[in-house]
Amino acid sequence: MELPERSGTIFTAPSDFIRQSYWDRAALREAIPVKRLGNLLIFNGTFYLPGQAARVFYYRGLDKIYGEKPDEAGAEKAFRRSVELDPTAYFVHIELGNLYLKRGSREESAHAYSEALNYARDEPEIRHALQNQIQRVSREALAGITPCVTPTWNDVSGWPSTDASLPANEVVGESSATPPTYDLAGWLRCEPDQFQSKRQH
Repeated sequence: MELPERSGTIFTAPSDFIRQSYWDRAALREAIPVKRLGNLLIFNGTFYLPGQAARVFYYRGLDKIYGEKPDEAGAEKAFRRSVELDPTAYFVHIELGNLYLKRGSREESAHAYSEALNYARDEPEIRHALQNQIQRVSREALAGITPCVTPTWNDVSGWPSTDASLPANEVVGESSATPPTYDLAGWLRCEPDQFQSKRQH
């Protein structure tokens, strides 16, 4: 599903109607199902679901980065399309920021991390990490800045679990096929020493 409009018959569960902070399905929540079979709701028609298309492009971007044959240009294209369709998933902006950081594009990297901050949930540790990253990208040599990563919450990517008790750089190194994932319920690491200090308390 690459287009924001989806036509035909759609089967959903009640959980699909819970308001989400990203990739929300507002169009279905506002529609009336044509039939209900137990907890299964059936809709028929054309619905504007940009979040679902954005999700597809996000997964595509992850595959482009962490697949057997990395394609950063293809990943950037997929992530950019994802945020064009639905900018509310802040971790997609982080992926873009990381790509721009690796490329050495200061302005683009700072902008992407700033967009991530705009849409990030109200978690002080996440917001603090992003604010620090934006300041560092704006002032420091880009080659010495660590990309934003976290070893927890792998539900977005679907890759194998990682050990959240280890520092991120021990869990997902540059040569690892396991991608960094984003902890939407916890915190985000953008600096090498942030994880270490977290473990000491």
